[in-house]
Amino acid sequence: MKIIIKILIAVVCVIIFGVIVNFLIKTYVLKDFKVNPNKDILVFGDSHSECNFYDIDNGVQNFGVRSEPPNLTLLKAQYLLSDNTKQSVIITLSPHNISAWREKRFYERDTTGAMLSKYWSLIDNSYLLEYYSTLPSKTRALLHLKKITGAPSVESSFLIKNRFKGGFYKEKDTTIINFKRAKKAYIRHFGDDYFNNTNNVFSSKKIKDYYREFISFAVSKGAQVFVVGTPIHSSYSDLLTSECKADYKTFLQELQVEFPSVKILNYTNLELEKSYFLDSDHLNFSGAKYFTDMVTKEIDK
Repeated sequence: MKIIIKILIAVVCVIIFGVIVNFLIKTYVLKDFKVNPNKDILVFGDSHSECNFYDIDNGVQNFGVRSEPPNLTLLKAQYLLSDNTKQSVIITLSPHNISAWREKRFYERDTTGAMLSKYWSLIDNSYLLEYYSTLPSKTRALLHLKKITGAPSVESSFLIKNRFKGGFYKEKDTTIINFKRAKKAYIRHFGDDYFNNTNNVFSSKKIKDYYREFISFAVSKGAQVFVVGTPIHSSYSDLLTSECKADYKTFLQELQVEFPSVKILNYTNLELEKSYFLDSDHLNFSGAKYFTDMVTKEIDK
């Protein structure tokens, strides 16, 4: 009987700890997780937002997070954007973003389980009702465990470079480009089967629909939305099949028809100096400054 009482006390203590931690995170750590009214351009997306849009001492606020799946990008926007949004909103969208392999990684192989747990402070009941049933069972268990203990908020909110809030990538400013690294990036984005021509299914309808939902939501909030395809080096772009490029181009055209007010800025074929690249599909500091300035001027026209 004493053992049972001790177990119950331990469980209650863990729950109380979780409640306190989550309260502190929402009240203090996330207090600055909001749109800066002094910024004119808000950038959302994965590492191609994070690395390519410089947000220091300019009008850009970068919310990009590496490997962030589009449903979580949408969730972040739903948390941040208010009615009558005055800023322009950029959502980065490159060929790899809509690959069928990424759907498998994100939603079948559950590689976003750890990341999803970091977004608990944003997740409300309506989001869970809409998306919870699509999550793998192990992810559900992980989320419940971390929600109770408050662990994900502690982990993600106290990093120097916070992977939850996003921001410009400041950790490296080099240029490393070669075929081996380009191939590795390509396989990470499209999978071995597509690289070896054993899978002809390129794009994901599910992921495309998330991008549509993001754009629709941002437009409904009054934002001027820009869909931006970011630069990729020839070592990477040469690996893209003609079908891949055609599918991407078609999707951009579909978005333009569906959302006439949205502006499409496709810079995937933009020729830049090699020294501007961090690797085959990301820019370094110099490249990001140059690219951000160029996109900003285009938006200001």
